[in-house]
Amino acid sequence: MKKILACVAATIVTALLAAAFIMTPQKSEAADKLSAPEIVGKEATEDSVTIEWKAVSGADGYIIYKYNATKKKYKSCVTVKSGSTTSAVITGLKNKKTYKFKVAAYVLKSGKKTVQTKSKVIKIKTLAKQDSAKIDFEAPDFYVYNEKGKTINLSDYAGKPIIVNIWATWCGPCVRELPSFEKLYKQYGNKVQFLMVNCEYPEDLDYIKEFISENGYTFPVYYDFDKSANAAYGTGYIPVTVAITKSGEVIYHDSGSLDESSLELLIKEVQK
Repeated sequence: MKKILACVAATIVTALLAAAFIMTPQKSEAADKLSAPEIVGKEATEDSVTIEWKAVSGADGYIIYKYNATKKKYKSCVTVKSGSTTSAVITGLKNKKTYKFKVAAYVLKSGKKTVQTKSKVIKIKTLAKQDSAKIDFEAPDFYVYNEKGKTINLSDYAGKPIIVNIWATWCGPCVRELPSFEKLYKQYGNKVQFLMVNCEYPEDLDYIKEFISENGYTFPVYYDFDKSANAAYGTGYIPVTVAITKSGEVIYHDSGSLDESSLELLIKEVQK
C-alpha cells in the first residue's frame, strides 16, 4: 500500500511541475537574438569613411569593427530608435587604401557589452589625394618652375585655398607688398597655399635668389619663365594677386599692390 501511495504522490508532483513549467513564460533562444544591423550607406574621403546602418530593436549600442592586418574594435555608438538610420565616421585612415568594416549590435549584461549579431563585411576604398583635389576645379590652369627646376601646375594645389601673386624685383609696388605676404604666409601658410610667382627671365635667376635671401623671405617662390601664369592671369600690370577657393573658383583677380589688412581679409575670405 505504501508503495502505491508513494507512486501516486510522485505522479502528482511530476504533473504539478510539468503544469508549472508550461504556465511559466519561457524566453526562447530566438527571442534573445537580435536581427543583424543592415548597412545602408557608405562614403569615403582621402582619410575617412562614413558608414550608415539601420538600428535594430533591443540593442544597447553598436561597435564598428575595422579590419586591417588585425581586427580592431573602433568605436561604440549610442542606441537609436529601431528602424532609424544612424552613422559613424572613422577618421585617420590612409588615402587610396581598401578597408573592411562590420557593424555589431550589443546588449549590456552585468555592465559588459555582449555582441549579439553583426552585419555583413563591407569593403571601402579611400580616395587618392588627387581624386578629391581635382573635383570641380574651375580656375584657368598654368605651370611654373620651382627653385629646383621642377614643373608645378596650379591645379596641383586644387582642394586647398590658393593665393597667387605675380611679381618682379624691379617692380616698386611689388617689392613694397612682399613683407606683408611674408608676414601673412607665416600666419596662414598651413591653411592656404601661397604661389609667389616671379615673372622675370631665366638669366635673372641668380639675382632673384639673392634678393629673396637678403630680405629673408621664406614664402614659396616659383618662376614663370615660359609666361604661362602671365597668359592665364596677366593684366598688363604687376603685381597681380589672384585668390582661388579649394573648388577652383576665382573670387579675386586684380593688379595693384595690397596693404596688409586688405590682403589678410582676402586670405580669410578665400578659406570660406
